[in-house]
Amino acid sequence: MGFKLLANIGRRPDWRQVFLLALVVLILNANMAHADELYYRLSSQLSADYDNNYSLTKTNQRSVRKAGHRVEAEWGAESPNRLVSLSARNDFSTYRGDVTTDEGIKDLSSSNNQYYSGTFRWDLSETSTVSATADYQQDTTSADEFIELFGGLVGTGRDLEKERQTLNLSLSHRWTISPIWQLVSDGSVMRLDYDDADNTALIAYDYWTMSASVYRLMTERFDLYSSLAFSRFRPKPSDTVIQEMNSVRSDTANVNVGLRWQLSETQSTDISLGYRESRFKRFSAMSSEERETDNGGVFTVNYLRAMESGDANLTLSRRLSPASDGRMTETDTLGLGWRYLASEKSEHRLGANARRERERGSAAATMDESFQQLSYAFAYRIRPQHRLGVTVRYRWYEDGSNENSTVGGRAEGAGLRLTWSWSSRKLPW
Repeated sequence: MGFKLLANIGRRPDWRQVFLLALVVLILNANMAHADELYYRLSSQLSADYDNNYSLTKTNQRSVRKAGHRVEAEWGAESPNRLVSLSARNDFSTYRGDVTTDEGIKDLSSSNNQYYSGTFRWDLSETSTVSATADYQQDTTSADEFIELFGGLVGTGRDLEKERQTLNLSLSHRWTISPIWQLVSDGSVMRLDYDDADNTALIAYDYWTMSASVYRLMTERFDLYSSLAFSRFRPKPSDTVIQEMNSVRSDTANVNVGLRWQLSETQSTDISLGYRESRFKRFSAMSSEERETDNGGVFTVNYLRAMESGDANLTLSRRLSPASDGRMTETDTLGLGWRYLASEKSEHRLGANARRERERGSAAATMDESFQQLSYAFAYRIRPQHRLGVTVRYRWYEDGSNENSTVGGRAEGAGLRLTWSWSSRKLPW
């Protein structure tokens, strides 16, 4: 946002970005008068990546080398009952290797992505707290493909390089009714837009969520909770047949019960089980609406074990949410992580992750894809503000819905990342 505003001096500005930047700055300035501490942090990172199968395809595998530079800044104001922070990040990357995609699609030669975030928390009283967040990012689909865990876009979408804008707004209120009862209400809205995604399966959409949760403290280490949630997914109207045929409207209601348990001084768990009912409405080839109801279970399991020289964690979940290409998917995830502090300056990390996505609501609803990844990372702190890191990963992808296609069946790839990073201390402002 800020970088683009500077680049567009003398041109017509993007008023959405101007509004977001002005809003966060005004909130920050309004709270400075009440702040006991003003601070800022700066950080920079250089990285080099290699992937021998960038798009995770069975055939026509592309090896890609990437060089990246990340610059990040954070400003904040703190007081006993308020917290305001603003962060901005710029990721610039260049690519080399087999980066040319199909004819008519932009070559993947470089990308310049911006990310902005604002957080606000206010303790209205000893029993009431309000918090809000605003996130805006302007990036390309390659940010998912290369950097993130699994490759983000699936199917034919993995070969696309498209610019997009994402806006997330959320608001939460926590009310402590009594020493043993709490009520939490949340709401959020997400908007995803693409600059040029005509004749592709990429779908721009709006996604709203609302929830209310009640917590009951049973003991100092154990509490129960129940929640009711509602979400609404709305794809944006499109003039192209391929996007219209893939767009599905949905409304989903969830009911959950759960527990949080501090098993010991070193172990804790959070388990939530629930049921969802989803109603889909889609466009058919005969220009008529088709309706469908789908239901199933949802769950989340988190476990953390602290050790003398590190920690281990387990995550397991099933949820219904929009995929990165705009399709509604039921997603199962499993994650295992282990961190070992070898010394005051070095640490080792091992990770194993798996994800399965099954399309819901579509007329065909044939998508059934799985992603797995194994990774090892080593980090060494040269000085208090300087770190060197190396990450090795092996990942594979399976498309059970279309095993005979070039992107279907099983594909695998390996990657390597080297990083050097610098970050300042929390400095007075």
